Amino acid sequence: DTTGDIYARIKKTYDGPLSLAEDFMVWNITKDEMRVRMAVVEEHTWSPALASPAIAPLMSDRDAMSEQLGWELGYSDFIVNGKWDVDDVLRPIYEEASQALGREFPYPGDEGSDD
Repeated sequence: DTTGDIYARIKKTYDGPLSLAEDFMVWNITKDEMRVRMAVVEEHTWSPALASPAIAPLMSDRDAMSEQLGWELGYSDFIVNGKWDVDDVLRPIYEEASQALGREFPYPGDEGSDD
């Protein structure tokens, strides 16, 4: 937590009112005053009941919108395949760490790896 240090450093050169932001902090500023307060919120809320049953979008609606936009609406390959191949990013990290630390860090899934 750095709040105390930051506050102290600012106050070395500034002697006016000061508040450092926190979650749910609210500043009410008018030409006459500035008031700082904490908002009262309910963090565990439930959505209200639907006024009518939820209806899934029709594929024909998606097709019509794709035509109107001029590009295909749909899921990315990442979503469709359910897997993102990051070997080209991760493998060099394992190799660099192995070399820098003089110890073998086997890439998960390679022979000899416990993973």
